[in-house]
Amino acid sequence: MIHSIIQYLHGYLILCVEGDSAERFLNLCSYHKIYIWNVTIHDNVYELQIRIKDFRKIRPIARKTHTHVKIKNRFGFPFFIYSHKVRVFFLVGIIFCICLLKECSARIWDVHFSGNQELTAESLMDFLQTISIYPGMRKEKIDCFQVNKVLREQYPEIVWVSTSLDGSILQIKIKENEMRRNNVPSLEDAEGIDLIATCDGVITQIITRKGIPLVHVGDQVKKGDILVSGRLEIKNDSQEIIRYQYEHSDADVFADTIQVYTDKISRKYKQKQYNKKEERFTIFFRIKSWSIEIGSLRNSFSNVEKESVEYQIQFGENFKLPIYYGYAKAKGYHFIPQNYSKEELKTKLNLNFEQFLQKLEEKGIQITGKSVNIHLYDVFASADGTLYLNQTITQPVETEMMEIERNEPE
Repeated sequence: MIHSIIQYLHGYLILCVEGDSAERFLNLCSYHKIYIWNVTIHDNVYELQIRIKDFRKIRPIARKTHTHVKIKNRFGFPFFIYSHKVRVFFLVGIIFCICLLKECSARIWDVHFSGNQELTAESLMDFLQTISIYPGMRKEKIDCFQVNKVLREQYPEIVWVSTSLDGSILQIKIKENEMRRNNVPSLEDAEGIDLIATCDGVITQIITRKGIPLVHVGDQVKKGDILVSGRLEIKNDSQEIIRYQYEHSDADVFADTIQVYTDKISRKYKQKQYNKKEERFTIFFRIKSWSIEIGSLRNSFSNVEKESVEYQIQFGENFKLPIYYGYAKAKGYHFIPQNYSKEELKTKLNLNFEQFLQKLEEKGIQITGKSVNIHLYDVFASADGTLYLNQTITQPVETEMMEIERNEPE
């Protein structure tokens, strides 16, 4: 196999040798150390294979032996290049594309954030650029461990971050502090934590992992009542409290609660009406910061609605190139006063109600009952009612510290 590959790279010829002294021709080739192989004879005509560089050496031998040498076929890489010399730019283009793809695959072209809700991807990207992390940089210059460290130092609300390279994408997964996001003060340094009720309700289930439960199933609680205490009383043999021990309460407390639902829609609304003559369209092609556009969105419309669609060239799922293309459209419009019909009002109110219920279910809240009525008036329509829910009602707060009053003997 290796010998055949070497012969193909060097190139070789298939020759036909005719004459009365063909055997002498072969002997002289051997004497002059000219390498020939695959020698066969058909009807007094010898066929053999010879390297390109040895072909010129046989001319004197052919004249001396009065033999006729004819080239039957040509094989090898040199002949392939010669036969495709008119397509040299095509070959150069293929080589250039291979080199370009190899260079692009050694860089990152996109930074993808996931898990961030309070922190925007734009602000995170701006910070990464200050530490020399940007699309287009080479992969070997990225230290994922260092990126994790500086993100946690810069943003205290980040409790966990993971950075990884997937193809040409830098994946950054983030977990934020939910207590900080909900404007609840951090209680990590608190000595003890109680769980209080976030709303009124009737307790249906308690699963306590840490802390002392102060309520039972069936108890009715008010908003702010302590459900699980983080203060443990330590008593002596006389059942007197001698000290308190504090811990972080951890429990799931479910309760049946009632929530009032209201929604209101005006009968009047403004409908957009577009004019086909007031449209602008442009096609763009962008490579990083350089771009070219065909068309223009410049206009003097009183009201404009813009739409833009952009695509990024990629191979597979994670290999993306910094090449973008797409189109943008600007449409002029004006408003026409309209009134909702009764059926349209009912449909919109029902749709809003279903979306509200869906959001509750996504939060893990169980809906045990609902009673909602729709009222239609001259100016507006409304939906009013009551929802019966079963949900967790716990909120952590710092435990109140207490001291034991000791009576000193007189």
